[in-house]
Amino acid sequence: MAGGKLPPRQKMIGMMYLVLTALLAMNVSKDITGIIILYDTTIEIIDCLKRLEDIKFIIVDNGKCDKEIINKILKFKNIIKYFKPKKNLGFGRANNFAFKHVDTKYTLLINADVKTSVKDVEELVNTFIKYPNTGISVPILVDEYDTNIDFLESLPEISSRFNYQSTVNEKIMSGDTCITFCWAAIMLLNNKIIENTKLFNKKYFLYWEDYDLCRKLYNKKIPIIKTYLSHAQHLRHKS
Repeated sequence: MAGGKLPPRQKMIGMMYLVLTALLAMNVSKDITGIIILYDTTIEIIDCLKRLEDIKFIIVDNGKCDKEIINKILKFKNIIKYFKPKKNLGFGRANNFAFKHVDTKYTLLINADVKTSVKDVEELVNTFIKYPNTGISVPILVDEYDTNIDFLESLPEISSRFNYQSTVNEKIMSGDTCITFCWAAIMLLNNKIIENTKLFNKKYFLYWEDYDLCRKLYNKKIPIIKTYLSHAQHLRHKS
């Protein structure tokens, strides 16, 4: 009945659904370890961590970070490991180093300037449940104004053969989409698969490591899937 009070049985069903949803979120969160690489990081990381308080994180501090921000980060109870190498390892190698300390089924690689929710991460996990042979699942990206900044991009060698690249605004996603390239700003890794293929190539200090990883999965015929039910806000250049 629209606008009326729900009968007791329906109220109970609604409450049970909320409880089950919360339990599912707790269980899913236990299967995930997040990794954040810091370098000259802004205060945006605090919001990133607050939104994902149910997920445990490993932090690698590559340097040039404000001590006040670091102190605030270390107050979060979900930070299980904090590493500060003697020198800047670079993005790819720092992720590789942190990945060795992960003992969960999935790993969330996320930049400090990306904002998402546990529910959105759950949708990425659901991608692996639906498609078990998937190596990486990624969300749709929006900017700070909630404008879609996502691209259905592909590897350069594929783009030259097919006119594939277009914004998601131009090609509305109505379902999960198999892609050949995704940005490393946020990606959920299926650890069982990535442990076999290895993560980032250590020869890349910064930039191009995501292209190299995606190319490796493409050559091994391991899917990367963008799920339309998951979203993340990428502020860009504020990590």
